[in-house]
Amino acid sequence: MIEIIDYDSNWISIYKNEEKIIRDIEKNNLIEIHHIGSTAIPNIKAKPKVDILLVVKSFDDLNISKFENQKYKYRGEIIKSGRYFAKQKPHVHLHVFEKNNPKIDEFLNFRDFLINNEKEKKEYENLKIYLSKIHPNKGMDYANAKNDFVKKILKKIKEEKF
Repeated sequence: MIEIIDYDSNWISIYKNEEKIIRDIEKNNLIEIHHIGSTAIPNIKAKPKVDILLVVKSFDDLNISKFENQKYKYRGEIIKSGRYFAKQKPHVHLHVFEKNNPKIDEFLNFRDFLINNEKEKKEYENLKIYLSKIHPNKGMDYANAKNDFVKKILKKIKEEKF
């Protein structure tokens, strides 16, 4: 069931704790790590799942067994040009990309734009609430239904930078 709840400041603590674990696991491969997704945007309702973006030098050097020892389940390449892990307690989604992947900037630019633009942040929040009601048990349908909004924001960001 897709559940959208009020913003919870504990999401920041969850991110910081997981960041320490991830930095330790990938210390020789890590380039950047970021809190992304709706739980990284203050005062927006969200699914209670902390999304983390990990940028690494190489997928070949990912320490999958150490992630699994920390209760992360490796899901492989279910995101285009990336790798994905999920953890149930706390509920964390880890999106892994190699350096220079354009998805990295998309995730970060989208997050930063919503942090700084109240109107679009509220619009996105309302969209998520609506979609959670029409796709209550279909996570992929829910995620895919947000794509047009995300693309619109990314286009706006690109236009503003030029």
